[in-house]
Amino acid sequence: MKIIIFLISIIILLANHSYAKKKILVGIFNFNNHTKNKELSYIGLYVQHSILSLLKQNNNLDPKKLGNLPKSLKQNKLPKRYYYFNYLITGEYKLENNNLILLKIFIYDIKDDQEPIIIKRHFFLPLKEHAINEVKLLSQNVLWSVIGIPFQIFSNPSDSEVYINKKYIGRTPLKNLRGTKEKHNIIIYKKGYKIINTSIELKKSNQNIFLFPLEIQKFSKSKSKLSIKYAYSFIFDNYTEVDPIVPLLFSYEYFIKDLSFEIETGIINFYRNTEVKNINGLVDRKTITLIPLTFAVKYHFFQNFHISPYLGIGGGALFVSVTENSSPIINPLFFFVLGANVGFIRLNDTSRLGFFIEGRYFIGGKVTVGESSFNFYGAPTRSETQIEIKGFNIMGGLSYIFF
Repeated sequence: MKIIIFLISIIILLANHSYAKKKILVGIFNFNNHTKNKELSYIGLYVQHSILSLLKQNNNLDPKKLGNLPKSLKQNKLPKRYYYFNYLITGEYKLENNNLILLKIFIYDIKDDQEPIIIKRHFFLPLKEHAINEVKLLSQNVLWSVIGIPFQIFSNPSDSEVYINKKYIGRTPLKNLRGTKEKHNIIIYKKGYKIINTSIELKKSNQNIFLFPLEIQKFSKSKSKLSIKYAYSFIFDNYTEVDPIVPLLFSYEYFIKDLSFEIETGIINFYRNTEVKNINGLVDRKTITLIPLTFAVKYHFFQNFHISPYLGIGGGALFVSVTENSSPIINPLFFFVLGANVGFIRLNDTSRLGFFIEGRYFIGGKVTVGESSFNFYGAPTRSETQIEIKGFNIMGGLSYIFF
């Protein structure tokens, strides 16, 4: 009976020894605090604890907490007592300004003479919920670095955000990643380019290098645009000048493929000094008010996040009012437009804040300005002087674009 118990014990020990040999041994040193502030030592302890906790959940790993980093490790001269580890992990952190921490994690592959894997993260002080989530992602990145198949991810252009299985990994190029032998969902995102959402499969027999060329993001072919425009205008008349405060226009524009259709209204004031002087050599100053109600069709040569030039033609009604005239008149208005959208700010997935510049040549018929001047010794001098409402607008403004 004793012999049977002894043999069973030997079998169990051998099985445990065989299982232990399969595990990946990972040692984690204390993180170096370079902030010169002992009160911030908790950051290194917290990140170290987070990494250890996650590694312990993996059955293929045997993580161990070590002491302070020996100087010899920095000089790539590893003491013999660390040779049985597969990986050694250390880290350091410092203040980049009053409340911004830069944390670096170094992962050394003991069986490989290559440079260590370096993972960097920034944190704002004090650490809040967002930073806690970032530490969890960082720990996940460390886990990926010590298990699985090595692979690399590149994008053109670089500096693109990479998400694997819905978790943020970092920005391209990523040269020291590891993953399990299976398919993984991958998302590549860079502002101004189309999002790539696909899958990659890691195989031990392959180099597992993935390159993702990005395409410039074109705007949705169907969208709407609300705009406010400041219009600096002038008329071909030597005595007329624009009111610099009032010239504002508002528009709604709808896009169908490369065409857009715009409805616009607003108000533009001009001041006009009369040609006729009174007995004291003074002139009258009149206000000419224009209120357009127009419809325009524009053709957009191409549409992307950086610039979107267009050419268009429009027309409508122009309500014209002149000081001292009994009632406003309505003239036909025609114009040609050349402009460009010149940049956008992404608000969310369905809206943008845009900027644009635009130039117009317009023809708005004639209006009687009725020259007059005051005469102390009799009736005022009057005439039926007319001017042609023809000139240029130079516009700039903001747009709210929604899909």
